[in-house]
Amino acid sequence: MTLSPVADAYVYDGATAVNYGTATNLVCKLITSSMGWTREAFLRFDLSGVTRTPVAASLRLSPISVSTAGLQPVAAL
Repeated sequence: MTLSPVADAYVYDGATAVNYGTATNLVCKLITSSMGWTREAFLRFDLSGVTRTPVAASLRLSPISVSTAGLQPVAAL
């Protein structure tokens, strides 16, 4: 079974009053050396069509831009 997200968003700790609802990309960045640069992305899936208990799941994400720091691990919670 393949599911696509029904909603997505990202948040930016340096611009808490900005709504990125019309953004066409999700942005993820972890900057621990200074405040205001971290961004986190969220995806929501409709699981109402899943009738059995899943035993495994995979999430595929493809970067469209990579900083000089390189690719960073992505955690799906």
